[in-house]
Amino acid sequence: MLDLNNVNLENNNTQSFELIPDRTIVRAVIKLTGGEVEKQEFGSGNYFKRSANTGSTWLPMEFTIIGGPHDRRKVWENIFVDGPKLNANGVSIAKEIGIRTLRQIVDSAFNIKSTDNSPEASAKRNLAGVHQLDNLEFCFRVGIQKADDNYPAKNRLGAVITPDMEGYIVGNQQTVASANPVATPVVQTNTTATAGSVPEWAK
Repeated sequence: MLDLNNVNLENNNTQSFELIPDRTIVRAVIKLTGGEVEKQEFGSGNYFKRSANTGSTWLPMEFTIIGGPHDRRKVWENIFVDGPKLNANGVSIAKEIGIRTLRQIVDSAFNIKSTDNSPEASAKRNLAGVHQLDNLEFCFRVGIQKADDNYPAKNRLGAVITPDMEGYIVGNQQTVASANPVATPVVQTNTTATAGSVPEWAK
């Protein structure tokens, strides 16, 4: 029998949840937390979630910081890859932004400058699917999502930091294997969806 009635809930020495300061640059390991939706253009597997109200689709991720004063702290982010709002060419704005972010993550993980279009860089950017992002290390700038009526303030992905950007932290990432590649031509973005909500541009 496990009796939890008399557990002391004071001074429980749990980790402080003070926010990581805004614009702090860190390196972190990616974990794909999974979903219930498969998007074949991003490879096989149910890695995505979808809003029943808007149809917006996102890739939920968890980032575990490695090294420095925030070692082992976690940041969660949703990378939106589909939504009802379209650009002038009829392409989902959410997809444009999401694909750009994924490209940035790969460039950051493998120390590739955004202007590097060599065969070696191109090979690393060709993924069999999003599952190959799992366990990658990359560099990013921490942001803060302001509190609202429903959620407290929290840390988020502010921007992916690539080797051609100030503050980039070098890692020891190994080469991504290329098989049945999915092309992901993208660039830097600071506009990544916040967890638990659908941003205005994706609605």
